[in-house]
Parts: sequence; structure tokens; C-alpha cells
Amino acid sequence: MRRSFCLLLAGAGWISTPTLLHAQEAPGQEVSGEDQASEGIVVTGYGRSNQPTTATGLPLTPIETPQTISVITRQQIDDQALISINDALDFAVGISKKDIDRGRSAISARGFDVQNFQLDGAPFANGNVGFGETSTAIYQRVDLVRGAAGLMQGAGDPSAVVNLIRKHAEAREFSGQISLEAASWNRFAGTLDVQSPLNAAGTVRMRAVAQAYRQDGFVDREEKKGLVLYAVVDADLGASTKLSVGASYQRDDRDGVMWAQLPYWYTDGTRTRWPRSKTTGTDWGFWNTTEISAFATLSQDLGGKWSIRGDLGYHKGLEESRLLWLDGMPDRVSGSGMATSGYWFKADPEQWNGSIQANGPFSLLGGRHDLAIGAMVNRLDDGWTNRDPVAIDPIADFNHWNGELAQPAWGSRYLSSSGTTMQAAVYATTRISLIGPLKVIGGGRLSYFRRDEDAAGTSPAYRLTYKGVFTPYAGLVFDITDNLSAYASYTRIFNRRAMSATGTGVCSIRSKARVTRPA
Repeated sequence: MRRSFCLLLAGAGWISTPTLLHAQEAPGQEVSGEDQASEGIVVTGYGRSNQPTTATGLPLTPIETPQTISVITRQQIDDQALISINDALDFAVGISKKDIDRGRSAISARGFDVQNFQLDGAPFANGNVGFGETSTAIYQRVDLVRGAAGLMQGAGDPSAVVNLIRKHAEAREFSGQISLEAASWNRFAGTLDVQSPLNAAGTVRMRAVAQAYRQDGFVDREEKKGLVLYAVVDADLGASTKLSVGASYQRDDRDGVMWAQLPYWYTDGTRTRWPRSKTTGTDWGFWNTTEISAFATLSQDLGGKWSIRGDLGYHKGLEESRLLWLDGMPDRVSGSGMATSGYWFKADPEQWNGSIQANGPFSLLGGRHDLAIGAMVNRLDDGWTNRDPVAIDPIADFNHWNGELAQPAWGSRYLSSSGTTMQAAVYATTRISLIGPLKVIGGGRLSYFRRDEDAAGTSPAYRLTYKGVFTPYAGLVFDITDNLSAYASYTRIFNRRAMSATGTGVCSIRSKARVTRPA
């Protein structure tokens, strides 16, 4: 009974693991000092957020939203030492994650790949290595909406949306935190997180985060080091106007990376038994990534609990990897038989996202309801290039090979893929209070999508265009008690790879709770 209760709460975003309760934050809020005080660990109910949610665009709590939402809070990230977004997703209910190699992970939900990532609600395309390797040091929390979420995401997959919420400057006096870390495989890291007002009134505030680390891997030759920098300025331009401007930089250098898997079988059909540290990485192999992002948000209180918000976001990812690939099976005695090939990949996708949204309540037929309307535009320039080895030495004896291999001469770099994706959309959603505790949420999105692919290699140039793609959203929420609700919903998302729209329908009951555990 305890397990099923905790898992139900986890699905609603209140408790993130079945065996550990945390003092958790409300969306857009910090846990109060009283909740953090001495008596134990307290799970507080969520207050209503003043920010639009990833699922509907309305400022609703998870229990008011007719989709399954999980929130990985800053408290949980700190308590469980969740270093990267992939680490955080390991603790998310309904998410499956599998490491593809020593550089990437495959994340899935409900049978589909999770490629839908957002930064503060703005959708950005996931790269080759992707947002999963991003450090959690700069984020306040991670929101996860499972199922199709095309109303706010646009094109994507009917799996889940991962929304990364950045930290902001909220303190009106100087404060800070320094943390030092030592862990297995010689991991050492240091993180500095400071906040300070920039004027006497505290109406202009700054927050800065810096993190540096280095670590080895459980496989031979692997070494990794990185640097994370983040800064944000939050300014109250007036009683009803707020501006946030920030930027981040993360660089990860990986040397001796293992890319190709180890062979399972010898040529005689018997099973191999490699030591855990056995590698297919070389002394000249590397896999380096850099992520640069910047953003600006301007919000205005219009009165009557109405507000309007404009966002502009930028993201650039740089990736370069020089790796060895192996094919074949080795001979049990001589170790011969492994074929070698090389790969020198390079990419620098660049994205822009702009959006504007207004939301607030309205009265109709004696009831009080909510409405959100908005528009967004997104541009992605992507592609990648490669260099092939002119010639590469074979591995004479893989049974005793330790990664030493002469670096080959490389041919000229050539274009493998290049193109531009443009998306634009307008959307609206509303929550109507029907009879008593019953509320209906409905909305729709009208999208434009265009992909211009350049000629590369033997592939010709082409253009793929979709106009007037409609994505509906419908849901019912029934408040059984103040802490328990039942919901049913139908949602869709536009999947341009399948050139169709895919949807999900769900029906569930979930609850929120205030739980105290003595110290």
C-alpha cells in the first residue's frame, strides 16, 4: 500500500521517489524557511504558479493540469547529487534511459524517444549529445510532462516534454553557496552560486553560478573535464514590469572516449569475457561539446490578474569528435579479425526562439474562467561535416589491445548534412469552470513548419512545408477534494518525421499531500 501511494504521488509531481520524502518547492516558489526548519522533512502542497505551464500555457498547478506531470526540484537535485539532466531523469517516473555509448543516452517514454526539450518553456531542438548532458548547476528545477504536448511544443514526439527551469536572482541581500565534491572514478568538482542586489533598493539583482570538474571513467584512457558559467540579472523596472537577462556557457572535454562496443563473441562462437575496464577508445580519440545560451524575458502586469510576457532565446551547440569504430569478431587465440574505421564529426547547430503570451481570468455566465493566448517563432540552422581516414592500421591482437593505435592521416572535410528549419504558431487555451468542482480545459495550436535541406554528398536539396497544422487540446478535471482530483484528456503533437499527427488520451486520479516525517 505504501509503495502504490508513493508512486501515485510521484506521478503527480509531489514525491519523486518511493522511498524518500523531500521538502519540495512549488513551481515558481522556494520552500519557506519554516518548511526547512528543524522538525523534519516536510512535503508542502504546491501553490498556484504565476508562470504558464508546459502542458497548457495556463498558470496551473500539477493537480489542476489534465496530464501527468513530475517535478524534479532543486532540493532533490542537491540531496541526491544529480549532476546532469540525465541523472535527474533517472529518477523521473515513467522515463526509460539507456546509455548508447560513452557520450550519449537514449531517453524514452511511452514507447517513443524523448527529444522534446525546453528552456524556460521555449522549445529547442535536442542535439547529438543533447541537453541530457547539461549540468544541473544552473537550473532551479526540471519539469516533465508525459505524453503528447503539442499545444506548447509544436513539432515533436508523443513521449514527453522536459522543461529546464533556470535559476534566477531573488535575494535582496548578498548570499551564496560553495560546494566541493569528491566521488568515484576520481571525480572532483567545485560549484559557486552567489546572489547580490545591484542597487540599494534591491530592485536590480544578479546571480552567478560557476562550476568546474574533472573525472576519469571506469574504462581505460577515459578522462573528462568541464566548466560551467551562468549569470542572470533580474530587474523590477516598476511595480508591474520585470526584466530578466541571462546567459550560460558549458564546455565538456572528453578524451579517450569509448565509442564502438566490445565484441560479444569470438570467431569460434564462444562468449568473450572482457574486464570491465576494457576499451575500444584510442589515445587520439576525443569527444568535446560546448553549449552557449542567452535569453531575455520581459513581463508586464496588466491589472485584473492579467499579464503579458515576451521571451527571446538563443542556443548554440558546438560538437567535435574524433573516434574509432570497430567491426568483426576476434580470434580467441591470436586476437586478430577486428576491422577498424575512423570518424571525425563536427557540428555547430544554432537556434533562435521568440514568443509572446498573455493570460488571465475572465467572467462569463456567472463563472470565473482562465484564458491564455500566444504566438511563437523558432529557427534552427543545423547540419554536420565529417573527415574520413585516408588509411588506418588494423588491430593485430585485440585480446591484449589497450587503446594504442597510430593516428591515421585524414582526408578533407566534407559536408554531410545542412539545412534550416522554421516554425511559427499561434495558440489559445482556456479553462472553463462548469458545475462546482468540474472544469474543462480546451485549446488549439495552428502551426507552420518548413524544412530547407541543402544538397550534401549524393543527397539533393529539397523543401518540406506544412501549413495550417492544427493541434487540439482537451481535458476535464474534477476536484474530488482539495487534495484529490480526477482527470481525462486528449492531446496531440505534430510529428513531421512521420508526416502525421500523433495523439494520446489518458484518464487518471492523482493527489497532493502534506507529509511530515520526524527527524
